[in-house]
Amino acid sequence: MGWNPVKSLIRKIHQNRQVRKAKDFRNALVKGYFRSRNPASGAEFAEELRRTGARHFCFSIAYNTPWVIDALTKAWLTYSSGMTLVVIDNSSKPAARQAIEAICRRRGIAYFGLPRNPEWNPNRSHGISMNWVFHNIVRPLRPDLFGFLDHDCFPVVAHAHGGHGRLRPQIPRQKRP
Repeated sequence: MGWNPVKSLIRKIHQNRQVRKAKDFRNALVKGYFRSRNPASGAEFAEELRRTGARHFCFSIAYNTPWVIDALTKAWLTYSSGMTLVVIDNSSKPAARQAIEAICRRRGIAYFGLPRNPEWNPNRSHGISMNWVFHNIVRPLRPDLFGFLDHDCFPVVAHAHGGHGRLRPQIPRQKRP
């Protein structure tokens, strides 16, 4: 690949201290605005989760890919125990939200649809979604253990929560002859 003057100029602009400060300021505003959107719905959902009696939760942020959530929830129900999977929907497409909610309902997986996310960058959108979940669901829930799992990471062998945040493989023991 040769030298690209446009990409070089863009890199220089992004390295400029004033540009970086302006972007950081914009990102902080968007994050703060989004985190403050409808916190009561998060606290209400946290109370619903608390009433299940579960104390260990794994949150997964979904985004516009129902087939991925279908695979994740099927794998979770097949291979995981000891933690409750919670699908948090950050999808921008209404049809995707409806499909993901239906998958979760059919499989008995906890589902929560986030407020509309104003962030257009996929990485920042995912990050501020996790931030919203932590501040508006996890903190009021006060679980013994929680974590986040990318929606495209699936368990592929049986495992159970083994305490202290470790997972124990559930490998059948071989009988000795």
